[in-house]
Amino acid sequence: MYEIRNFFEVLLMDLIPKKIEGGLTLTDFVIAGVLKYGEEKIQTGIIGNGTLMSGGIKLVESQIAKHYVPMIGKQLEVALIVDGVEDIITSVMGGIQNTGNPLSGLLGGGNNNATVEVI
Repeated sequence: MYEIRNFFEVLLMDLIPKKIEGGLTLTDFVIAGVLKYGEEKIQTGIIGNGTLMSGGIKLVESQIAKHYVPMIGKQLEVALIVDGVEDIITSVMGGIQNTGNPLSGLLGGGNNNATVEVI
């Protein structure tokens, strides 16, 4: 029994980082939020928004930004990752919400037929 417990303790200690280096500050997250707003507005007309494809493209862009964009690369990476994951979730959940078929929203995006009624 002791050997099994010790094995899991050692395994968990290896998985949990002892020190996190290069963490982001509140300023970094504010910059990432501004960048997300801007990049989403710019890219919506080019690659779309809320689709599986646009989410995948943004995730790839995030890895490129991390390596090739000076000064704001890490903030742009966070912005693109958050936006890409949001697009993927919108795509999948949009399909479930609209038709009841979980696969229908994968390429088509969220609810594009939404209407607002003013009373």
